[in-house]
Amino acid sequence: MRKDEFPIVDKLVKDSINEVLDKIQAEATSLKISYTDHDKDTYRRGVNDVVKIIDRYISGKERE
Repeated sequence: MRKDEFPIVDKLVKDSINEVLDKIQAEATSLKISYTDHDKDTYRRGVNDVVKIIDRYISGKERE
């Protein structure tokens, strides 16, 4: 099956993916992370928090 054979399905898939990415982005930007270039521990914790958000969506346990 080629992608261009089913444009409606392709659009539905893209829309679904973008919806989830929008939710992840909203949660990630709502995190209260402030760090400087010299504060690598806070930066790592922030990255870990974002990875946890992504993991929740992968596992299907996203926040409603």
